[in-house]
Amino acid sequence: MELIDNLYTSSFHDESPELKKLIKTHGVLQTLSKGDFIIQENTPSSGFYWIVEGAAKVTIQSNKKNEQIVTLLSQGEFVGISAVMNDHEHTKSAQILSSIARVLFIKKEDFLTFMHQYPMVVIPLMKHIESKIDKIENRAAQIMRKNIEQRLAYVYLMLQNKFGCDENGFIRFNLSPKDMANFVGTTRTTVYRVLRKFQDAKLLNQDHKRIQILTREGLQQIFNSQLELA
Repeated sequence: MELIDNLYTSSFHDESPELKKLIKTHGVLQTLSKGDFIIQENTPSSGFYWIVEGAAKVTIQSNKKNEQIVTLLSQGEFVGISAVMNDHEHTKSAQILSSIARVLFIKKEDFLTFMHQYPMVVIPLMKHIESKIDKIENRAAQIMRKNIEQRLAYVYLMLQNKFGCDENGFIRFNLSPKDMANFVGTTRTTVYRVLRKFQDAKLLNQDHKRIQILTREGLQQIFNSQLELA
């Protein structure tokens, strides 16, 4: 429970005691592996989840073959809350990206019962939902008119900011070329091509599937520029 206490303090600064009580009283810790679904689109909601360790992608199915990555989840973020609070099926899927992840599950019935006793628990959860929506909308507004090189530069910077780097400077959780393509709206072939450009320009270093950012300033300059990388 020490990990959960520390994570709660870092996420909420020991505010919202009702939420902390809900997590500690009704939270069930689960261990998941890469590829496991936390929630699945068009399935009934049984509860919501808090990411304790690891990374996940949130997706919607754009057609039978393709998915669109809406956002990424990291430590301290919730998923599945809106379906619980609105009592409807999940409108998105969330799938583990890291090799191992730990999530805290709050059962729907337990949450609703707790909410009747402690209605203030809704406030931090609503703030979380609103903040997440704002971030998604702001990101969409930022990259909507950008070219693919600029979008990819942005995503690599975002991954470093969101998940940090290991002791050797490699981003802890990288997206596969397929996931990267689904995130920025392009093809895997284009992702490979741009990645090679970034490597040739000494902006990134790739070691197998790992990515190391060599110059944040260079990637930021590409994102801010209206010119394609030569």
